[in-house]
Amino acid sequence: MGAPREHDEAAREVAGPLPVAEGDVAAAPPLAAGAPPAAVLALQRSAGNALVARALAAGRLAPRLTAARSRTVLARQHLQLVSGRYVGALEGAEANVREDVLSALRRLLQLWSIDVGAYGTEEAAVSAKPPNQRLTAADIPGTVAALRRNEEQSIAREVANAQLGLTLGASVVAGGQNAKADVTALQHALHANWNLSNADFTRESAAVASGPDPVDNATIAATLRGIAAFKAAHVAGTSRRGGPLAGTAAPSAQAVADRDTAMITPGTQTVTTTVGGVTTTTAASFQDTVRVGGADRTYRQDLWAEMDATVGWMHSQTQAMFARPRIQMSAFEAIGDAAKGQVDAAWGTYGAFGPRFHTGTNLFDASARTGNAEDMIRYLVDNQRELGVVRARHNAVHAAGRPETQIAADFKRDYIAHGSNRARLELVDQGWPAINEGGRVSIQPFEGATPAATRRVRWEAFQTMIHEYFHSLNHPNYYRLAGELGGERESVLVEGGASLMTDATWRRIHPAVTANSASLRAAVEGGPAPFTPSVIPPIEHAHYHPQWEQAKEIERAVGPANFRAAFLTGRVELLGYPQATPVAGTPASGGQTFLVPPTGARTLADVAYLTRTSVEDLARLNGLAANAAVRPGQSLIVRGTP
Repeated sequence: MGAPREHDEAAREVAGPLPVAEGDVAAAPPLAAGAPPAAVLALQRSAGNALVARALAAGRLAPRLTAARSRTVLARQHLQLVSGRYVGALEGAEANVREDVLSALRRLLQLWSIDVGAYGTEEAAVSAKPPNQRLTAADIPGTVAALRRNEEQSIAREVANAQLGLTLGASVVAGGQNAKADVTALQHALHANWNLSNADFTRESAAVASGPDPVDNATIAATLRGIAAFKAAHVAGTSRRGGPLAGTAAPSAQAVADRDTAMITPGTQTVTTTVGGVTTTTAASFQDTVRVGGADRTYRQDLWAEMDATVGWMHSQTQAMFARPRIQMSAFEAIGDAAKGQVDAAWGTYGAFGPRFHTGTNLFDASARTGNAEDMIRYLVDNQRELGVVRARHNAVHAAGRPETQIAADFKRDYIAHGSNRARLELVDQGWPAINEGGRVSIQPFEGATPAATRRVRWEAFQTMIHEYFHSLNHPNYYRLAGELGGERESVLVEGGASLMTDATWRRIHPAVTANSASLRAAVEGGPAPFTPSVIPPIEHAHYHPQWEQAKEIERAVGPANFRAAFLTGRVELLGYPQATPVAGTPASGGQTFLVPPTGARTLADVAYLTRTSVEDLARLNGLAANAAVRPGQSLIVRGTP
């Protein structure tokens, strides 16, 4: 294997293979007691890790996996997963989620960092917990012990061959007699997987090539550390070999420039320059007065006229919808769960998952909401296509310090105060098709005008629930970045991003699944139903335009793997927004001040998930213990976007 292209040292954390499918324990072939580890590994690959563990528990297997082990062990005993949550000896609302623990356990078994018997015991205990249950470190002693073992700087031959695609002749062990050919092959694999830096690879591979056989272990300290780094990344799901981060890379300067071009509202006049081979496009200067329909309009006048027209048709539609019969909210539990199931199947390897939908808990009747005029007009100005046309006509970019930003703020205040506008906006907000507020999804429960139209309404609800469920999966750090950008750029990342992920999911579902899955159609339509393409609306109707098209341009610039990892795991550096870690006590050196929210954050582990800052960095930057509790409103220094 040749050396890969240069890679960013700061981005070297890297993602393991997908969990293998499980089968029927009765299908497991018997292995004799004392069977060699290679035989057990082969069975795991063919039959599934959980299956092997259950076969062991049933008395069909009796091996105990062992390998030479280093005595060098770190004291951390916890690991941040690709999702940003933690598994191990940390507590918090976002630590040791049942599904995360099960995923980590499967990968620990793949690495022989947990014995088959211990795995079977721990997996059975954790699987018995309710979905999405938050466990304590005391609930998972086997996992914590395995994480400790996983930090050892040794890798069994069978594990290296299976997980890194090598053909080692023997295990590579810290302090052991390591063959030159084995170490050389391992160095190339670790380097390609970003577990061994360019400088370390160059230095230590040369030392091995010119040194003795077996290798002088004193010359491969970074290689041995790279073994531990690979194993941690494999368990975390952050290895770049075959996992969620496979195919990701630091965006080029041109990709970042193209991302910024995609953020510009279509129709805006632009200025293009090329410096150092990078072509940059920016919005032209704001024009307060432009010609519209044969007359001059200021930006305020244009916003007012278009808002009148938009609110007018939305208000009429809402009144007509509210006059129709209702569908029972219980129907939307089934529709929501069907949407969740399809999304989880497609993207669950990113560690992104949410709870099932239950009326009154995380699923609500949107028509029962109290309308909010201020939120509605803000949303329309930055998200609604018709108002985007107005922004484009005036080259308006709602960013801090620009005159159009203040004009828009004054317009929103004055429009709400005028005549019956507040009441009209509140009704439009109350009649909005669906909304996700912190994982609480509200959807309109009204039938269509005809039976066929009602069938279509249900399919629209299914598509909408996919979109809204993605808002629940959207990583908080991605939301945080979008909020910092603000205005229409926030809309592109949030609504355009959810539309893009919804579209990618739908392409997997329709028509293959919709045509062939009677159970899916029954869940959506409320009972057995034939596959009728005419009642299934085009998915484009569920998207935000032009935000969806703009998000596609960002995806084209940075690559699908980068976009999905940023959206689902908060790695916004993959969109070209590098996350800087400040010097302790000085947020201005690259960090930000983060206020602990009222709910959802009890410990530093929770803040780590919300901000994509590691627990270790948070502890160092704020002079706290890694397991420290936090309180609402507490100010902390976290990683920031320069």
